[in-house]
Amino acid sequence: MSSPLRSNILSNLAGGGWNTLLVILVTPVQIGLLGVESYGLISLIAVLQVIAGALDFGLATTVTREVARDNGRASADTTALLNAAAAVYWIFAVIMAAALWFCADAIPTRWLKAETLSADTVTQGLELIALFLLLRWPVAFYSGVLGGAQRMGLLNALKSAAITLRLLGGAALLFVKPDLLWFLNWYVATAALELLGFMAAAMQAYPGLRLIPRLDLAAIRRTSGFSSTMYAIALLAMLLTQIDRLAIGNLLGLEALGYYSVAYTAALGLSLLQTSINSAALPAFANAHGAGHDAALRARYRRISELMGFVITPMALALIFFGHAIFSVWVGAAVADATQITLAFLAGGFLLNAVISNSYTFAVAAGKPGFFLRANAVGLLLFLPALLVGIAVSGIAGAAAAWLLLNVYYIALVLPRAHAMLNVRGTLGYLHETFGVFVYIGIVAFSGGRLAAHLIPGLTGSIAGLGIAGAAYLGLAIRLASPELAGMIVDAPKLARRWLGRGTC
Repeated sequence: MSSPLRSNILSNLAGGGWNTLLVILVTPVQIGLLGVESYGLISLIAVLQVIAGALDFGLATTVTREVARDNGRASADTTALLNAAAAVYWIFAVIMAAALWFCADAIPTRWLKAETLSADTVTQGLELIALFLLLRWPVAFYSGVLGGAQRMGLLNALKSAAITLRLLGGAALLFVKPDLLWFLNWYVATAALELLGFMAAAMQAYPGLRLIPRLDLAAIRRTSGFSSTMYAIALLAMLLTQIDRLAIGNLLGLEALGYYSVAYTAALGLSLLQTSINSAALPAFANAHGAGHDAALRARYRRISELMGFVITPMALALIFFGHAIFSVWVGAAVADATQITLAFLAGGFLLNAVISNSYTFAVAAGKPGFFLRANAVGLLLFLPALLVGIAVSGIAGAAAAWLLLNVYYIALVLPRAHAMLNVRGTLGYLHETFGVFVYIGIVAFSGGRLAAHLIPGLTGSIAGLGIAGAAYLGLAIRLASPELAGMIVDAPKLARRWLGRGTC
């Protein structure tokens, strides 16, 4: 694995780990001071951001790919595309924020079921969320520019600074004034500062980017085939990943959505780490593909997949084996009791999702995302009835079970065909080397840790068991990993100290 790619991945993991830690720290504060219903409304921000991100016509991924393939040449075509994409982002940010603002009055009565929050509070909250989305949506474009330029250190510094200010500042504000609307006003203010930072950094990384972009439809049309496919994939992915919370909010109410969102937030930490690896891999894959280094590209794909398996597996198994104990400390025993099964299903689903994610990144870099468009369409047809039946039968646990089953479909049916399309041989061998080996040793390590926890009563036993499981997993993984991955594991603390020493968080 090349030194820049290794540095980018480790930088992303350090940034993603810090951001995940912040979410873990502030979630119990938000729930404790605002209540589960308010937390359910706040969790809609993440849902709406994903929905907004899916409506970018595939431009964010296209920008990252084209900047990476451009390889610093600042060609006229790439410059025109970037400025045209920026114009599209700003136009649709205004349109979507205005749509949510003008619909805010109707949503509390026609969709969300609130018991403790008044309709006026929900309406005003949604109006503030609309402003937040207006400021946050263009950040995805500027992040794409930085990602394509492989400025991962700067990208992570900006992300971490923004999230630190937003979450820690918001938590401090809640201790002074535990009011939902004040809290959301803080989110709007920090989003404005974040946007200014990303704009300045992107224009420095790619000087051809204009402060006031110009809409050039001809530049958009030159990449319309790839962009339209990415757009359709993003729309389907948005439905697949967000419709569960939308359905729960409508069918079960804000309280159930709040409980589900707590479990989803914990499991989503796996996805944040997954994205940290994928976002570093995409420009590296695209650069290798653009240079015609196909053999090196496939070797890099396997090595990055092995890293993914090593990182994600213990996190998922910790939530499955020790989820109730972790939640009891984190958000209280009542929430832990209500979400234990849901958390286990979600964690298993996100683990399987990480398995498929690198093949999707590979396909995007190679300019062959169409297969995943068809796979997602079939997945949605399978997921929707499973979700509705699951909610009807088992509530939020049934919704999580449907997510797990969806990812079983991806592993069993989609991955082998994706590998055939990408000329990657030996899917079973790939699964064993990159994920299977870590799952096997993880189950052994965390089963042993769970058994040890039963021998010591109370919280002390859980902490000891989790520590034993983590140490056993790390020791076994270093022995069984490839020499290159073992070297990355040894180097990771050193790089993390350098990253933190630069004041990036």
